[in-house]
Amino acid sequence: MAEDELRELSPEELEALRAVFFKEISAGPTEELRLVVHPHLEKLVSDNPDINVCFLVDSAGMPVDFASREEQEKYTEEFLIVASANIWGLFAASERESIGLNLGHVKQIIARTEGGFLCITRCGESHALAALARQGARLGVVLRDLGIYSDLISKKIGELSPA
Repeated sequence: MAEDELRELSPEELEALRAVFFKEISAGPTEELRLVVHPHLEKLVSDNPDINVCFLVDSAGMPVDFASREEQEKYTEEFLIVASANIWGLFAASERESIGLNLGHVKQIIARTEGGFLCITRCGESHALAALARQGARLGVVLRDLGIYSDLISKKIGELSPA
């Protein structure tokens, strides 16, 4: 290798590469899918006061869309990419372990945290629907609503896919 190929990048060059990287990896789902899904995510959040934010994530761990009752500015593109990757990673790891234990496929995941709950449910074959619920949430209602909207969104995604 030539000596100039191994030079250290400036902070500006690193930031430019980082921006290009995040733009490249976040170019997944089409705008059409977002337009179809977003009203359902907004309705899920507005219908259930226990849910603060919900995410639809694809099987590559990329964000499709989200809805929140909090400030939208809080959820930067970088945050959404990292959160989506973590949501799918948790779902995929749970699926792998469940299959390994001969328990079958995972339908739902519930994680209790200091600040509330993370609930994830399968949404068709290639997506997961996740919700961050407040502390003291009525989990049965949250899980019921996630199931209803997961079925609805899954059908909408199927209608967009070529037959």
